[in-house]
Amino acid sequence: MNDKTSSLRVHTVHNHGVNKDAILICFENSNFNESNTSKAVLYCKAPNNGTEYTIPSLKKIPAHGGDSWNDRISSIKLIIADADDYPDGTV
Repeated sequence: MNDKTSSLRVHTVHNHGVNKDAILICFENSNFNESNTSKAVLYCKAPNNGTEYTIPSLKKIPAHGGDSWNDRISSIKLIIADADDYPDGTV
């Protein structure tokens, strides 16, 4: 997966009684940006209603420096949480 990702899909299954969303957090380097917090972070949030969040082409998603997220993701975290606690898109 290292620097080879060109599209993303995050899907949730509706779970009655649990109001949490799936949040895929993508980082530019292999250690979750811990050594360089100036690197960009991409948040992909799928709501807990059985729908999905899809990015068919990361070439269309801007990253820092005017480049795109295509072939740029080196590490990821999947979190089950309230999506309102996380930003949208690239930070």
